[in-house]
Amino acid sequence: MRLIHLVLTPRFSGAEILVRDLCIAQKKMGHDVAFSAINPAEDNFLPQLERLQREGIDVQLPSRIPSHLQRLPQIRRLLINFKPDLIFAHSVIPAMYARVADLFARRVVPVLHATDNYPTGGPHRLAEYFLCHFSRHTIAVSESGAANYSAVFPVPVRVIRNGLDFTSAQKAAAHRRERREKSGIILQVGRILPLKGQHVSIQAMAEVVKQQPQAKLWLAGLIEDEAYYNELQALIEKLELQAHVEFLGPRSDIFDLLAIADTYVMPSSAEAHSIAMLEALATGIPAVVSDIPALAKFSGMEGVQCAPREDVAAWKVKILSTFNYPAYLYRDVSQFDIQMTATQYLLLQDTHL
Repeated sequence: MRLIHLVLTPRFSGAEILVRDLCIAQKKMGHDVAFSAINPAEDNFLPQLERLQREGIDVQLPSRIPSHLQRLPQIRRLLINFKPDLIFAHSVIPAMYARVADLFARRVVPVLHATDNYPTGGPHRLAEYFLCHFSRHTIAVSESGAANYSAVFPVPVRVIRNGLDFTSAQKAAAHRRERREKSGIILQVGRILPLKGQHVSIQAMAEVVKQQPQAKLWLAGLIEDEAYYNELQALIEKLELQAHVEFLGPRSDIFDLLAIADTYVMPSSAEAHSIAMLEALATGIPAVVSDIPALAKFSGMEGVQCAPREDVAAWKVKILSTFNYPAYLYRDVSQFDIQMTATQYLLLQDTHL
């Protein structure tokens, strides 16, 4: 089978990491796979493109940002040259252009990576209302994302949860099993923007260091909201946490960080099916997460605690409790294996809406 995975802008974030792993898994299954995008890749994703090429993936990216008028011919050329059986278009904008370029062939499968990743008003909503009928299928990575989309657009949505390549996670888990000393490091992974809630982690940190003065908070992720980042820096200064909080930027060595850290935190206000959370679960690190449904569902797993998002006192108590946990906690995460996810995507070839 010939498959295309199309994204908007290749960058180091959860959705693009999933797409990378899907491409590699499906290539190993014997399929011809292309990775493409509407925009050029950001610098932080270039090592991932090199990895895709080493794995035999056909990487096709523009050399410069195309105008809106150039996007459709660009995708049309890709389809003509590669002749795919299925086109997985990850998020709204790629899905719109891909379905117009492939209108009556109905080979496009939009993939909704967020709970509200679709247009709700104006001409974009009208366009989606028309184009949704020309999708081969529509995938959401969470039940809430599927329900929200189906409430607006009259087509069924299939839920296929995100998967993970466990190779690197297993190495990090092995390191954690051998650890005997605490590092004092609390880790949060995610883009720097309000919905990820880094301000909650910082506020909780001000209380944590009163009892654990050696503790440090590492914030790994792309700065996506500059104004919010400046607010966080001001908050750190106000709370006198300069020696305890460090921004690491986008990192490709997340599993190395997970192997070192004592605690993982995720105070998000919204998530679909977080890749970062799957990475943390797979390494066995104790975790404190916000009580939104997408994260609270993991609270039944060993060492995963929930806290109300803005309740700093609760975050402090739960984070401090993790310092008494063993470094490694076993969790059965086999249901999130990328091979299972990749196979479910492929099964869509044999069915239509």
